[in-house]
Parts: sequence; structure tokens; C-alpha cells
Amino acid sequence: MASPATPTTYALLLNQIEDHLNRSDVDTEGVSALMVSMFEDEANDRVKHHERRIRSTASLTSQYLDLPDDWMYPLTVRLITSGHITPLDFVTPQNMQDYRADAGEAVGRPRFITTSDDALEVVPTPDDTYTIEMHYWGTIPALSASNTTNWLLDRHPLLYLYGSLLHAEAYFQNDARVLLWERFVEKKYAAMDKTYDESFGQTRTRIRAIG
Repeated sequence: MASPATPTTYALLLNQIEDHLNRSDVDTEGVSALMVSMFEDEANDRVKHHERRIRSTASLTSQYLDLPDDWMYPLTVRLITSGHITPLDFVTPQNMQDYRADAGEAVGRPRFITTSDDALEVVPTPDDTYTIEMHYWGTIPALSASNTTNWLLDRHPLLYLYGSLLHAEAYFQNDARVLLWERFVEKKYAAMDKTYDESFGQTRTRIRAIG
């Protein structure tokens, strides 16, 4: 089998998947787009890379703050006021409910934080406007006709191609090809894990109990 050309855009990626599948009995264009999406879902769970460490700031004025669209989970969240930086402690949603039950409608400088649906929730409720700095693990930007590339495709184009082909061959129950692409994909994930862990180590945030 000839080595594939390196896909540099979403359109080229779809074309190469279609060429590899080489099937006239199905809508390979539609299948290819679906397989890219399935690979991206998997990559969001598997890929460890410094590009996923995202930092942003926002004004905090109430109990809740909408999460960024690409939020997966927090690394650190801090308050920034008059040159002072204060880390907020993450707690469980149940701890948050217990705190509010005890404190009632008390307001003040936020100390604890949790995620609630698509928002961050803080306690106490802010008594002023605060700048909050969120350092979090973000999703990989999905490819589309309007978003034709992203950092993962730029840096690891063959992972995108083989990862999508792995899902495609599983879809068509081509077990021999599944094993072929799986070997490459798992090797690539392992190499990325090693590189990331050597630089950053643990990414998950420790959640504590109030008390």
C-alpha cells in the first residue's frame, strides 16, 4: 500500500478517506465526514497536548458564570483583584448545596467553585465585580467546511487520517484494516501521552470538601 499524502485541510482529509475506502455502494462523502466526527469525539478523550491547556478571563458578578464553549474540565480558577491572585478551591456540587444551606444569602469574596450544568458556580455570591481567570482543558476544535484546519491536523495529520479510517473500517466491519489502523493510532496516542506527561504531568484538578 502506498504511503498516503499528508492531509492539510478538512477537504483533503475527506478526499483521502474516500480514496482509501474506495466504495461505490455507499455515500463515502457522508461516511467520511461522520468518521472524522467520530474520531474527534475519541480524540477529545484520548489526546494529551499542551494546546488543550487554555487560559481565559471573564468578569464575575453573580453566583453563576457561563462556561466557555470549549470547556472540558478545570485545571485552575483564580480571582484577580488589585494585583492579588487568589486560587479558588473546587468542591463537589453537594458540598456547594450544603454551604449555601448553611450560609443562606451571604455575599462576599468567592472562595469555592464547582461546575453546574454549563456554568461555574461560586460561593459566597460575589459582593463586587471580580476578574476570574480560568485555566482549563479544552476540546479540540472540530473540522468543518468553515473550519478547515486546526492545531491537531496541522501537527498530526496522519493521526487524523488513520484515526478516521479506523472508525470507517469498523463501520464497514473490515477487521483486518481495523487492526492495521489501530496499531498506528495507539502508538501515536502513547507517544503524545509520553511527551505531554514529561512536560506537565497530572492534568486533573483536585476536588476538596468544604470543612
